[in-house]
Amino acid sequence: MGAIGFGLVLLVSATSLGESDAAKKRASALQVEGLGLMQKGDNRAALQRFDEAFRLVPSPKILFNRGKAHRGLGEDVAALADFERFLDEAPYAPKESRIEAERAVQALRPKLAYLEIQVDDVGATVSVDGREIGAAPLPRPVVVAPGTHDVRVAKSGMNDDARSVSPIAGQKLRVVIRLTPVVASTPAPVARTARMTRGRCSSTCLAPNRVMSVKRPGSFCGFRTCTSCCKCESVTLVPIFTAMGFAMPRKYSTCAPFKSAVRMPIHG
Repeated sequence: MGAIGFGLVLLVSATSLGESDAAKKRASALQVEGLGLMQKGDNRAALQRFDEAFRLVPSPKILFNRGKAHRGLGEDVAALADFERFLDEAPYAPKESRIEAERAVQALRPKLAYLEIQVDDVGATVSVDGREIGAAPLPRPVVVAPGTHDVRVAKSGMNDDARSVSPIAGQKLRVVIRLTPVVASTPAPVARTARMTRGRCSSTCLAPNRVMSVKRPGSFCGFRTCTSCCKCESVTLVPIFTAMGFAMPRKYSTCAPFKSAVRMPIHG
């Protein structure tokens, strides 16, 4: 059983080595194609070949050619990133390539701008122009082209902060952002409708622009309208007889509950 297991490990290792060798050959061929395209002035097609080669074999030496293609396209931010990474990760690259990369870095840095984004909330996500840069605190300034850029910082439980900045070439612009916590909003009052309970008004429900006191069913409301769930109705002429004879009738009305579908709103 042990011998079988050992044989499987050897087989898998050999397969991995075969795939690795094939990837290296393909990456090398892509670099040759890319260099030929770059000599013809087709930097975009050359960059595509270098990108594909780097995906197959992420060798820092490919970054040198990729940086040259980016620079030929006027993509200075990406070119600077590739040249700097090449110098950091390929210390044993040919001397001529390293000298050329160093000169390119010295020429590109003054043309670009740098955003030093400071955020108090550790772990907040920092984005520039819609591209996520990383979580605060950022290890280094963000390199951008001169001009206007949108900076956004977001974190769960905090209000997002977005602002526009416009650095100039060679400037190191400090952007300080302090997020504020999200405050739960108080719900707005909900209008209720009048309710009838056993023929009586269930609440005072005073209506706007009315000054009358609350009336219950059967209460007198004189010559004015009730302001509760009840309304003034059934105006009655009551003849009054006195010892002097017939007197002028007095006008009465009773305060009766609403019976229609129309209800007065309750405020409060």
